[in-house]
Amino acid sequence: MRGESRMPVVLSQHFSAADRVYLDVEGSLYHYPRVYHARLSKPYNRFVYYRPLGGSARRPDSRHYFGHGVLGVPYADTHRADHYFVDVIQYQPFPKLVPLTDAQGTYYETARLACLRCNQRSARFQR
Repeated sequence: MRGESRMPVVLSQHFSAADRVYLDVEGSLYHYPRVYHARLSKPYNRFVYYRPLGGSARRPDSRHYFGHGVLGVPYADTHRADHYFVDVIQYQPFPKLVPLTDAQGTYYETARLACLRCNQRSARFQR
């Protein structure tokens, strides 16, 4: 749809090396399995970083969005089949952490998707 901004990709980024399964370098490189490749395969995707709870260390930024940026062009991991890398070509931390949910407990991601679906349905009925 013309004029519609696409929702940024949400990248889950563990802080503790003990919790990481992938070879991420926060703010520089994102490593991921093939299951996410369809969503991450387009170059220059906008993204938002999310810090999951983590098993080894609970932090003040756990369960918060903490930064955003732009991804580069994905490329295959030559050492691990069915995995990919993508460089983070722009990254900016948020000045203030953004919680996972709003004051009513609604997840921001879910609310945004519901809003997009509602707008698409409205557009169909207006034709």
